[in-house]
Amino acid sequence: MLDMCEVLKGIRYRSLDEARKALQGLSPTPENDIFDDGGEEPQGLLSVITEDLVEEEFFYRLFDGEAGVLVEVERIRYSGFGPPAEESAYMGFVTLQRAYVLMGRRLAVGIDGCPDRARDLHELEAQVLDGQHPLDRDAVSRAFKLSKDWDFEELLDRISGGSLTAQEVDDLIHGQGQAERVKRSKVKG
Repeated sequence: MLDMCEVLKGIRYRSLDEARKALQGLSPTPENDIFDDGGEEPQGLLSVITEDLVEEEFFYRLFDGEAGVLVEVERIRYSGFGPPAEESAYMGFVTLQRAYVLMGRRLAVGIDGCPDRARDLHELEAQVLDGQHPLDRDAVSRAFKLSKDWDFEELLDRISGGSLTAQEVDDLIHGQGQAERVKRSKVKG
């Protein structure tokens, strides 16, 4: 299983076509398309070749090339149900269940240790809608001071603003972390 997050070096390109062209310059007959996601292109608009996608020798040859810019990315688990960052900041592979996100641009949508196996807020929402994940809407509304008729978009807005994480939402749903939330509210009050 992929760790929650691993920081890697990568070469960022303007497009997948530019990245593919850089790879073709290294080997006239590439063995496979590293950007193939089950016959589709990866999700998101980021085009990056990371050090884990090609052999070390090729990566350093790409680094010495004229195209592309060196960046750091976070490799994270990815459900494919929704973006882990703004579209321009990630490249997600559904079949590999991983995404690459520009360092510092990842939204706190990841969930670790969910008893119902939701990997992120987007998968949690899908499971709730399919009746596969419990949800006490009133408890979530009270705990996070949401409107009575809140939706997952409102949660995502809070997450984007940095005032909430998907992990906190899932912990509340499953009754975990309640003591920690009470302790924090007493400290703030």
